[in-house]
Amino acid sequence: MSATSTSTAAVAPSVWRQYNALTKPRVIQLIVFCALIGMLAVPGLPSWSQVQTAALACLGIWLVAGAAAAFNCVVEQQIDAKMRRTAWRPTAKGELGNLQTLTFSAVLCAFGSVILYVWVILWAAAVMVPAREHVVFDLLYNACGSRTRRAIGSPIVRTMCS
Repeated sequence: MSATSTSTAAVAPSVWRQYNALTKPRVIQLIVFCALIGMLAVPGLPSWSQVQTAALACLGIWLVAGAAAAFNCVVEQQIDAKMRRTAWRPTAKGELGNLQTLTFSAVLCAFGSVILYVWVILWAAAVMVPAREHVVFDLLYNACGSRTRRAIGSPIVRTMCS
């Protein structure tokens, strides 16, 4: 191996760092922090199940916001390449292609959406919705397959029985 190829390999960032850079982690930290402050703004001490739901919500928000940031890197690729502040981004430098970035964004968005929908929205609907509105939830719940019902039902049953 020559000295040139060794120094190039040492300078090139890892693929994981490139994907992490697409998510704009410092911006997402602020987004998740603001969401968490909103969740903590309720009076009283949260129960353990509320803490778990808040943690899942933060994870889902982190993933969906990261997907949006990665998508934005594709949209702003040409502009980012011209600006000194953003020229280091993997899409602007051509280190990651549009297909790779869009696939990464879609996967993050899918996982984040599932977390938010199944473990945050449906769980909250089952626990906090008035009895007369449970009919809609029951219809949605019963329309799901048995595996999905087990995944949704476990936190619901624990909460209702505690």
